[in-house]
Amino acid sequence: MATLLGWYTCILLAFVVFVMTLPTERSDSTCEGIGWGCRPDPRDEVLLVGVVLGAPVLAISLAVSIVTLAVALRRGARSGMATGTFAALTGGVVAVSAACLLGTAVF
Repeated sequence: MATLLGWYTCILLAFVVFVMTLPTERSDSTCEGIGWGCRPDPRDEVLLVGVVLGAPVLAISLAVSIVTLAVALRRGARSGMATGTFAALTGGVVAVSAACLLGTAVF
């Protein structure tokens, strides 16, 4: 379980670092915010997509990973690191599939 949580922690930390590196102002000097003809700045855009698309995908991925981990442990898996990594990868594949489905439905 620790390996699985470690992988998800790395994903969340990478997202936070990515968001913190984005500019907080638009470079094309257009209006900022959400409204007619306006767009949020790059950091806010990524945060909005992360909340609307990323949070549900992460929840689905984590649920699939926990079920995969439970099944692997019930079947007698011995290596904790390999089992946790396998569960995280299984959840990741489902997450990519869910992101494609949600992305086409939302955007």
